[in-house]
This record gives sequence, C-alpha cells and structure tokens, in this order.
Amino acid sequence: MAIIVCPQPAAAEIGLEVMRRGGNAVDAAVTCAFVQGVLDPQMCGIGGCGVMLVHGPKSGDALLEFYATAGSRAREDQWEHLFIRQAADRYGYVLDGRVNDVGYQSVGVPGTVAGLAEALTRYGTITWAQAIEPAIPLARDGFPVTGFMHGYWTTDYGPDVVPNRERIQVTPAAKAIYLNGDKLFEIGELFVQGDLARTLERLANEGPDVFYKGEIADRIAADFAANGGFVTKEDLATYRVNVTEPLRGTYRGLTVMAAGPPAAGITLLQMLNRPAIRRCAHGCARRQGLRGQGARGGGRRRRRGARGPRSAGHDSRMRGRRLRKCRVSDSHSWLRERSRHAGARIWLQRLHELL
Repeated sequence: MAIIVCPQPAAAEIGLEVMRRGGNAVDAAVTCAFVQGVLDPQMCGIGGCGVMLVHGPKSGDALLEFYATAGSRAREDQWEHLFIRQAADRYGYVLDGRVNDVGYQSVGVPGTVAGLAEALTRYGTITWAQAIEPAIPLARDGFPVTGFMHGYWTTDYGPDVVPNRERIQVTPAAKAIYLNGDKLFEIGELFVQGDLARTLERLANEGPDVFYKGEIADRIAADFAANGGFVTKEDLATYRVNVTEPLRGTYRGLTVMAAGPPAAGITLLQMLNRPAIRRCAHGCARRQGLRGQGARGGGRRRRRGARGPRSAGHDSRMRGRRLRKCRVSDSHSWLRERSRHAGARIWLQRLHELL
C-alpha cells in the first residue's frame, strides 16, 4: 500500500500513475516534485531546495539534504548596516531594501535538481527523462489558475515580508509570466509557462549536469554577476547533496525517523514525547491543545539556534548581538528559509527569460 501526499491533486494523480506502471515511491516522489514546481510556480520548483527521507527494506534509511547554500561572494557582516528589526514572526529579520527577502542577494545555490537526481539515481527505477516528462506539457500548454495560487498572490502576510503581489513582479521576466496584460491572472484563466517548459525539456534531454556545469549554469552565473548576486559558476559546479543518517526517536514504543537541523525533525520528536501528551488519549481536545503548545515552543527553540552540523561553524556568531543575527555564513548557510524560497522563485523567472 502507498500514500501520495502533495499540495496539488493533479500532481498526486500523476504520482499514482507512476506507481501503477511499476514505479516505486522515489519514482513517484521525484515525478511529483517536478509537476509541483509547475502547478505551484510561486513555491520552490527547480530553483529551490529541500530534503528527502528514504526508507527501504533493502537499502535501509537515508536522509538526502539538498538545502540551498550561500554563494561564495556572501560575507558574514554584509548586512549589519541594513538591519532594521527582527520580524514579528521571529523567524527572520527586516533589512533596509528587503535584500534578504527578494532579489538576487536573497538567493542561495539551488539544490532541488541535484537532490532529485541523487534520489532517482540511488533509489529510483525510472529514467531522469521519464521523471520530468509529465511536467513539461503542463508548463507548455498551461493549466487554469487555482484558488490556492491566486490566494497566495493576493493574501497579506504582514508588514515584515515583501507582499507577494509585488514579489512576483520584481523583474521584467516575472511580470511577463505572472501578469495577464497589466493585471494578475484571475482564477480559472489559463496560465502558461513556456520558458519553464523549454528549461525542463533541456534538463530531461541533457541531464542534471547542464544545470550545474553546463550552459544553464553559465547563464545563471552571468546573471548573478550582472545583478550583484552572490552565486558563482564555481558554487554551482561544486554543489553536492549531503547523504546522511536521519534523526531517530521513539513514540509509544514505535521508532520515529525525521530530518535533522535545519529541518524541524528534532522539534517533532520533542513534541511527541511531551509527558502531558503521552498521557492523553488519542483525539482528545486537551491532546490537540498540548500539541499546538508544543509546536509553538519547539518552533521558538528551533529559531533560536537549531542548525545542522554543516553550518555549526557560524552558529555562535548567529546567536550574538541583535545586529549579528542578520549575518549569513561565508561557508555553508541555508540563509533564512523565507528569503531562500522567495528569492529562488524570482531568480527562476529571470533564468527562464535568459533561456
């Protein structure tokens, strides 16, 4: 038995079809990821990053980390003079010019393409081209704008982040994709991403190396250099997926595996093992309330300093004076998650224009 979980039903159906044809869970997950990048273009896509936890009866357990890393041109103290305040959600910082939230300087080296390729190579049974193929016609021919997509564009997420309505228009290439004439696409209108379709076709035909070492990489590096970004061609060429062991814990006698920092696996394990929660019956109102409290508390602890071992070198500096808290690592950093995802989305629009 298998369960496919993803935000868009159409992507889940495509994943299900992969498994009906004999593919395994990783085949379905990688295929779904490419389709999701088309159907939810304002989310991560091929310009983003992620993490994958794999469990196999023969292969065992593995955690594939393909987080974004800071470009080599980033400097630890580059934003100290731009600091305004900590964001109200306590998840990031507000800087003058919002340079950490949108634009070329907010973008790290993208890991999604490398991560999906690594997963498919290690655990998949279908080819790279087969995994990408279902996403191509959705981008080329378009699909109706959903209420979820339109709601994301128009919802107010507060004063400490760039409004998404502005975010998706930050470059001429982004405007060409997200605007129908001089206004946003309405729910139900056909949304076409022809440049993304051609990029996906190229990835399918030439493999993931074209993204990190080939012509796509050349164009990415040149675009960043021309617009004050921190990512270089060498950063792309040397990007590597980190394959490691997942965190392990227990819950009511069962083994639980989760992703380690900077993901929230440790928060999940802490929540599940709060004594008050363990004493409550499943489904009771008090249990649900305690889980909510645990999530908030765990989230605060995570924001205060849950970092992965690969970024441990700058952990103490990140936890210093309030001005220091807006620094980034000069070796390995996941920047801050909102800026990484948001910046990757906008940078990808520029990449499509170049290709």
